[in-house]
Amino acid sequence: MEFLTLAFMQRALLAGIAIGLILPFLGVFVSMRRMAFFGDGIAHASLAGIALGIVTGANPFWGALAVGIAFGTALANPKPGIANTPIPVNNPVIAPAPTPTSNGAFFTES
Repeated sequence: MEFLTLAFMQRALLAGIAIGLILPFLGVFVSMRRMAFFGDGIAHASLAGIALGIVTGANPFWGALAVGIAFGTALANPKPGIANTPIPVNNPVIAPAPTPTSNGAFFTES
C-alpha cells in the first residue's frame, strides 16, 4: 500500500469513494427515465467523430465534439412516430456482469 503515501493517490482514492457513494443515486434517476444507454450511444458516436477528425486532418477533439452534439441533438428530438412507440417489457434484458477493469484499476508491484 505504498502508493497511498503519494498525495495525488490519496486524493484519487477520496474522489473514487465519493463518486462511488454519489453516482448510484444518479444511476437510479437515469434508469427510471429510460435514459440508461444515451451516454453509451453518444460516446460511440464520438468515436466516429474522432476517426473523422483524424481522416480529414482536423483536431480529433473537435470532430468528436461536433458528432457528439449532432447525435445527442438527434436523440433528443426524435421523429414524431418514434417517440410514441411502446417499449416491449416482456423481453428480458441481459446485462454483462461488471468486470474488475470496468470498476477500477489493479495495482501491482513489479
